[in-house]
Amino acid sequence: MPVWRLNNPVQHYDWGSPDYIPELLGSSEPDARPVAELWLGAHPKAPSLLGIADQQIALDKFIASNPEAILGKATQLYDGRLPFLFKVLAAESPLSIQAHPSKAQARLGFARENSLRVPPDAPQRNYRDDNHKPELICALTPFTMLCGFRAYADICRDFRSLGLDSFFSTFGAFAKFGDQRSFQLLMIQILTLPKERAGEVLRRLSQALAEDAGLPMLTRETVLLLLDVYPGDIGALAPLYLNLRLLQPGEAVFLGPGIPHAYLHGAGLELMANSDNVLRGGLTPKHMDIEELARILDFSPYYPVSLPCRQESAELRTYESPAEEFSLSAISLEGGSLALDTRQMPVILLCLEGAATLRAEAVELELTRVGSAFVSADTGPYSLSGSARLWAATVPPLKTETPLRK
Repeated sequence: MPVWRLNNPVQHYDWGSPDYIPELLGSSEPDARPVAELWLGAHPKAPSLLGIADQQIALDKFIASNPEAILGKATQLYDGRLPFLFKVLAAESPLSIQAHPSKAQARLGFARENSLRVPPDAPQRNYRDDNHKPELICALTPFTMLCGFRAYADICRDFRSLGLDSFFSTFGAFAKFGDQRSFQLLMIQILTLPKERAGEVLRRLSQALAEDAGLPMLTRETVLLLLDVYPGDIGALAPLYLNLRLLQPGEAVFLGPGIPHAYLHGAGLELMANSDNVLRGGLTPKHMDIEELARILDFSPYYPVSLPCRQESAELRTYESPAEEFSLSAISLEGGSLALDTRQMPVILLCLEGAATLRAEAVELELTRVGSAFVSADTGPYSLSGSARLWAATVPPLKTETPLRK
């Protein structure tokens, strides 16, 4: 059998939405616990399940049974593992500020913590594997996020207008030189402030906002939100040094290694390399290793531009990202058919609207709302037909054949 329907696990985190994913899944009642993510993939923590011979088989174990056939060309590239993890993410409240290491940093950090015999599940562990974690986020609803350091001149202006500059001994050098090194020293001082001093800074920030310090409305509202949700957390300053972005549905950005970011509110599709390596820098009660975070952060200004889309056909468009592990495509069917080919790479399909029929060899699967399927790399040509909106996650590139029309 070349294609399999997937049964996908949900993840409950405090920042999740009580209704977005449950409503997608057809539940008439909000979940008693926030539902943050729906995972589609082979991550050993929570793999998708395939129905095979009246049994539910975990996707990671299924791939391990014959990786050469199931993963195709990706077998040698990614050591016999599915290289990406696909998620539906729904944030009701802000996530932590975080960044991810490069491949080289992950390998060194993982080896170092292994040599120190830090337990794999220890809260203070920074590196849970030896892989990097580039990721792509594509909005399904209006989606608010912080991402990448702002222009240095803008950071200086806002710190001064809010009266925060006097709290930091490193601010003068940053204002004078405006270079990466002086900014790095300022950020380290901000993130390592003693609790009492951080409280003084946040009280001054609250006072300045009450006096209307002239910040843009969305920035002001975001700072107030962070002060409310994470009282006493110096991460509430983040909208002053990170870019605030509002993505519209269908808009996507790419986050490479060392780029600080925090998802604040909204639902989206997240596609990433299969890794658990996260270093946090605020808005969290979890472990933070600021020294290690400073090693991996890219302190240069970075504005997250929207990813361009390549129109493969009338029905298929692919987001152009630099990732080697994953590629995201949007498929829009209006009663016709679309012929595709795996290019000897695995594919996960997710239907979010309407209904589509997936045909491969002699097999047919009906995909309706939140229906998903795994297409093995050795499937070859397959087709989708119906009226539906689907998303395809694969290893780049995803090739389209000449569309077949009814």
